[in-house]
Amino acid sequence: MGRPWASTFFTVQYMAAAGEEAPPDESLEAELIRKHIMVAALPIRVSVVRGLMKCFEYLEARFTGECDSQYDYSAQLKMFAAVRAFDPAFAREKGESFLAPALVDELKKCVPLLAPLATGMKQELPQFSVAVRDITVNRADIPAFTKTVKGRAEELPSWAAAARIGFAMAQSSAACERVFSLLIPCSRSSSGVPP
Repeated sequence: MGRPWASTFFTVQYMAAAGEEAPPDESLEAELIRKHIMVAALPIRVSVVRGLMKCFEYLEARFTGECDSQYDYSAQLKMFAAVRAFDPAFAREKGESFLAPALVDELKKCVPLLAPLATGMKQELPQFSVAVRDITVNRADIPAFTKTVKGRAEELPSWAAAARIGFAMAQSSAACERVFSLLIPCSRSSSGVPP
């Protein structure tokens, strides 16, 4: 499906230089006219870009911890990055070097609830490594994904218990909501609606 605006025609009115007659109006397709329009300095574009920059700066500060402590998301980001190890498809994609004792240490550091399971998880790493090679999982099919992971509970009891803890953690949407609240004034000003 092409761009819906590509077949739209615009009437172009040329301005005459001082003392000259203006050329006749011309109808051009959007695709032809687009390359002749300078959009970088358009007030609406500048407004949108400034609004988006505020959003990206806000998110970067939260993810790197360069903000007030109550807004710092860097620890949670590390935690959610670490618990991806419980996704067999992700672990398989990362390969053998990823499935090492250092991974368990990182999980334990990010999710202190996993500390009592760490020794068992390290012992089960060879079996976990073999298991992830054999598992084909559709991440979008949550029931099938859960069934597949639960199906390995007898073979990998420590990893199964740790996965239950990891999968139970809820991610906050507060950062996204804050970004939307930063975008509202930008969208209102660009649409002509007062902020």
